[in-house]
Order: sequence, then structure tokens, then C-alpha cells
Amino acid sequence: MLRALIGFAAASAGSASVRRGLYSSSEHNLLGNSVKFADTLLDGTPFTFDGSKSVPLPKGRGAATYGETLLACGDVYAGDTNSVKNPVCTGGIQADQEKRFTTMFDSLGEVGGGHLKSFKETVAAAITGSLVLDSLINPIWLLYVSNNIDHFTKAAKIPGPPASPACGNFQAYSAGHRLALKAARDATSLKGAANSLERALMINACACHFLSDAFAAGHIRTPAQQLFFHGDDAEWKLTKNIDGLLAMHMHDNDNGMGLEVQNAKGEQWRSYGDGCLNIPQNIDNKNRQIKTLTISAQEVFEAYKTSTLRGGDGKITKIFDVASEVPSNAKLTDLAWSKANGNSAPMFYADWDAAQKKTIVKRRKDLTNYSDYSFVTIEEDDWSAVGFMDYVSCTECNDPSSCKVAYGTKKYIVLAIVLGIIGSILLCCCCCYCCKRCKKSNPNPDPTPDQESDQESDDSPVSYGQTEAYLEK
Repeated sequence: MLRALIGFAAASAGSASVRRGLYSSSEHNLLGNSVKFADTLLDGTPFTFDGSKSVPLPKGRGAATYGETLLACGDVYAGDTNSVKNPVCTGGIQADQEKRFTTMFDSLGEVGGGHLKSFKETVAAAITGSLVLDSLINPIWLLYVSNNIDHFTKAAKIPGPPASPACGNFQAYSAGHRLALKAARDATSLKGAANSLERALMINACACHFLSDAFAAGHIRTPAQQLFFHGDDAEWKLTKNIDGLLAMHMHDNDNGMGLEVQNAKGEQWRSYGDGCLNIPQNIDNKNRQIKTLTISAQEVFEAYKTSTLRGGDGKITKIFDVASEVPSNAKLTDLAWSKANGNSAPMFYADWDAAQKKTIVKRRKDLTNYSDYSFVTIEEDDWSAVGFMDYVSCTECNDPSSCKVAYGTKKYIVLAIVLGIIGSILLCCCCCYCCKRCKKSNPNPDPTPDQESDQESDDSPVSYGQTEAYLEK
């Protein structure tokens, strides 16, 4: 446990993993605002959609663009899904997933519960990075970040642990997308805060947060669910959250180094992640994201267009194949394919042990050597070394064979600060506890001689009027 705590401290501070656990807010915003398309209704009325235009938020909490909604859902506003036990995708049935998603969407713009500002102020703070300071005082948010299974791609060919069905970002997206399609079919108008196509599209923007995550390199092969549950351990423990935070090291380094990826159509390209959206090497990946997000929004419009309420048959005949566009986890977790295509060795690797019928979690043997494709099975608290890894920035080390990251001395400085803060908090808690114990054991201490004399001289209580007159003198 001590080793895990040390690893957690270094991971959350030294690698900025609390913040980098999210796709860069400005990047999410840019992707969502880039969604634009034109179409016509069945009666020939033209329709245009521009993701950069603001529409009403739920419950009269202002307005937001498609991009602002996309960045806020899941990262900033999570509703009940910020519980360590309630990610959207782990709902056992579709109805449960959709209920969790609805709670998240309905929380957009709320003030309180860790959200210290209005929606627009919160979004602006997320984009500039100042929201990091706000989030650090919200422990529930930190727990959510450590169990953000919804943001990572489902591990291929590995069943989920007993307490959680196998799932990931595409399942979270699908829950919201289904709700958006239903809302579009039932909509009675194009615009408005409720029961409109605008609202259906905003629900879809919320869902597309997770769809956009599916294109970020650090989200595709990181076995977040297996790390959090440590293989198949169904029991929740504090170390699970620590394990989840430490998984961000693999996330950070894959994002920065980039990965060769392939989708179900056999198309292959290079993907980078958080903080790297606009680098030249990621242009193809960025364009693919915008294309896929647009396809998703167009399907919502098609549901509105073909609704029986507007003279249609309620059936979508066009093909909106979003699933075939996203990168495949199966390819990246095929170690032979990944190595042959020049990818770095994964920091963590989840493997299914058919003999024992359980998931085995492994880590790269040499954590600092990105070309080391040898792995060792990890034990529950064997994470401390990961906390001292250096973060690899975009394209800093594109060749795994020559990329050997040294342990960073700056991490020790940050670690000392973090441990100092933790120590101060623990000391304050101990002092408070001791004070309470003292008061309980001696509720009516004997008065001191000075207190006795004060009590004897103060025979008549002062009225409020006398007090006010005294203060006015």
C-alpha cells in the first residue's frame, strides 16, 4: 500500500496525469465545433448544421456550442458517473447505461457538487487549464478520473471482471447516441431547449466526447478496466483508484509518441493523442475524427428527418457506419502486429489466461525502454516505479528503438512537495481527531482561577440593547 501511495503521488503530480487523464479541452472543443453539414427535410426544406453555433442547455442553464458540450461531458460534468462504481458503459443493460448517461447530460451547467462556476466560466477554465486547480479540491472528481473506463477503448477478446461487464468508450458513446436518435425521432420542432432536433444533437455531442476519445492513441490500447480491477478482482479497494491513476502513464506516453492504428475497413494511419491534435503528423487522424463525428451527427438528423411525425416511415435507410471508422484495439493488442508496424511496446498489457480462466495484467519489463517487448506479471501493489517515469511530449521520441527514457529528477522534487502536502493533511487530521477525543473525555473542565473571578464579577447578562449602545460609544 505504501508503494502504491508513493506511485500515486508521483503519477498524479509528476506526470500531470490528473489533468492529462482528459483529452485536451481545447481540442475537444475544436473537434466538436468543426462538425458541419447540410441536408434537406422530406418536404425539401434545407437544413444546415454548424457545431460552432450555440444552442440552449438543459434546465435553462444558458447555451453551448456542439464543441463546448462535447468537451464538458464526461470530463467536467459527469453526474452520477463520477462515482467509482458507475461509469456509463458498465451498466449491465442498455436501459441502465442510458439512465447513467442521462444523469450526466442533465448535469451540464449545474453549479455545486464541485462545479464552482457557471457553464461558460467552467468551459473557459477547462480550456485555459485553470480548472485543474478547482478540480484538485473536489475529491469525487479525482476518484472519477481514476476510474474513467468510459474514456478508454474496450479490451478485445478479454471478458470484463465479475463486477463490471467488458466495455469502453464506444459503449459509452453508443448509450448516448441511442438516446439522441430517440430524441430526434420524437422531436416536434427544429429548435428549442426541449423536444427539438437541437436538443437531440446536443445529447449526441455529449456522447461524441467518448467517440472522439476512441481516436486518441493513449486511449486505444491502455487496459484501463483491467488495471482498475487488477485483472478480475471484483472487490473495490483504494488501490484500484491508485492503479487507475497510474495507468495514465501509459496513456500519456502513447499519446505523445503516437501509434500506428488500423480500423475495421483495413485503413491504416498514425494516431497521436491529448495535446497533439494539431501537430502535422496527426492531421490525418484529426480529419478522420471530424469525419466520424460528422457522420454521427448526420445520423441524428436522419432520424429526425425520417420520423413518422414528419411523414417518414421511421426507418433510417442510409448507412452511417461509425464503428468501422474507429481504430481497432484488437490490432494494437496483437503484440506481433504492433511490433511489426513499429509501435512502442505497451507499458501495460492485459492477457486472458484460458487455463485459469482469468485476466492476467502484465507490465513492460524495462519500463524505461520503449522497444522492450518482454513482460512480467504484476502484483497488486507493484506500481511504485511507474511514478518516476518521464512524460514523452508529442513526437519527442518517434523511434522506439532509440527511445530510452531516463528517470526524471524533477519528479523527485514534485514527489517531495506532494508527500509534504499529504503529510500536512494527515497531521491536521490527527490534530482534529485528538482535540475531539480530549473534549469527549473531559467535557466540563474545572475553571481556572481567572475564569472563576470572571464568572463572579459577571452577575448580570448584557442585553442586546446594552451591547449595541456599547458598540456605538
